[in-house]
Amino acid sequence: MTTHQVSLLVPKDLVKTTKDALAHHNLLDKTNKIKHTTTPQTTDPVASCPQANRAISSEADIYLLPTTLTVLHASPTNLEQVKIALLKDMDMDLYSKRITATTAATQASKSKERPTPTTTKPTPLSAALSSWLSTLPADLLVSVNLTIAALLAAFPKTYTIYTPLLLLPPTTFSSPPWRLLIANLRPGHVQGLCKALATAMKVTHVAINAPIPPLLETNNTTTTITTTTTTNANVNANANYMRIPTHITPLHGVFGPLLPPKHIPTPPDFDRAFWVSTVQNGIYQTWAPRYTMFSRGNVSEKARILRLPALTTAPSVVGSDRGIREEGKCTAVDLYAGIGYFAFSYAHAAAVERVLGWELSAWSVEGLRRAAAVNNWTVRVIDVAEEDGDVEVVDDLDGDERIIVFKEDNLHALRRIQKVRTRLAPVRHVNCGLLPTSRGSWDVAVGVLDPGLGGWIHAHENIAVEDIGSRTVEIVNIFTTLVNGDERDARKQRKVECQHVERVKSYAPGVMHCVLDIYIPPPPKPISPEQED
Repeated sequence: MTTHQVSLLVPKDLVKTTKDALAHHNLLDKTNKIKHTTTPQTTDPVASCPQANRAISSEADIYLLPTTLTVLHASPTNLEQVKIALLKDMDMDLYSKRITATTAATQASKSKERPTPTTTKPTPLSAALSSWLSTLPADLLVSVNLTIAALLAAFPKTYTIYTPLLLLPPTTFSSPPWRLLIANLRPGHVQGLCKALATAMKVTHVAINAPIPPLLETNNTTTTITTTTTTNANVNANANYMRIPTHITPLHGVFGPLLPPKHIPTPPDFDRAFWVSTVQNGIYQTWAPRYTMFSRGNVSEKARILRLPALTTAPSVVGSDRGIREEGKCTAVDLYAGIGYFAFSYAHAAAVERVLGWELSAWSVEGLRRAAAVNNWTVRVIDVAEEDGDVEVVDDLDGDERIIVFKEDNLHALRRIQKVRTRLAPVRHVNCGLLPTSRGSWDVAVGVLDPGLGGWIHAHENIAVEDIGSRTVEIVNIFTTLVNGDERDARKQRKVECQHVERVKSYAPGVMHCVLDIYIPPPPKPISPEQED
């Protein structure tokens, strides 16, 4: 049976993003090189999003990225459907009008280079799937009018491995052919499939991913949880603010006992839970997938933090009241530390002496603690509940911990830092990484920045693509008000600016996860009496 290898025609500015996404999903064909071509591409211009579905001239720089995907029928309609599904699984559907799917055979006729073979070696996942399907009784497939080829074509081509877990997409068994097959299978057959997939992918566990629910429910009753930041006046007490992935479906392997969302875990609970891990930008991270989310799409923002000039050239002068410490070092604060998503990137930066983090989820704090040890960073966890809320718990900072994480609401961050500011390197970076908006922590972020040197607040927001420009202006105005208060004299005001807007990933159709680098400068020099006149 002949199959056709799918390749993607990608504009030059999207090559790296697409290549990294394909590699992450184990879909990049590394046996064939990425090739330059001038194949015309037709798109609908969208002026409001210059990096998304913008128009490309017929002779634009286009590159051919080979994938490991194959199709039985290389019709334009089928290729378009494959492309749309692929980009959606990779969180790149925003660029669907700028990327085109083609086949090696079609492309070969347009290129003078050696044509790419029209067949490709099956991936370990597809080979295991094909082998398992061949073990089913032949009369079963005939009775439901299905073929192995149809089932292979309908099975998702993307997956993610977080060692030792194979995580399949939510649509894995939702296509009509697979729904029909599973409805006619015995339970033992499905278990055999999951075992075969685990063996082929060299993992011990298999699960189906699912969107994180906006509300937490236990026995059909919404569970009330505490938010990580409660400065918003109208917060929904029932919302899943800590983004607990309660809808993940285990298929194979022991995932440990399922605890209620509001259960306060103990050390034995941590030991009995199932933990997974990954390495991004050379940094190890771990989490319990039943209780903690992980967003692989944040890898580019983590890498950007490592390259920030402000983290490689910290201020060369620190106040004389700060005691003896290495010149040029700074402190970074992460108000939503999680499992160390961004806190670890700051800890890795040479210019950062110490990272202070705030996090409410005990599961996330435990993941951060475990991963910090693997990364050879010393970490101290301060569980304020165990300290009876004593505000003096941060008085002893004479240790050399690289990371200190407070298991409490970040509303307390300002008063805790104020008590020890003179014993810290200046706080120059504050990360506000809550989605869909981190607005509830901005006043705290402004307060914890070094009052004499200023610094950067990295505010995470979900913003409609067409609103990014106007929303940026609004956010700068909000920070300007927070920084300057009622000061009307322009000579005494700090000029707040947004130095960069990073479009991290597509959060939903037409909505981008953005990070705004808000720069707050040092206060202006005092005005002399002569200048007052």
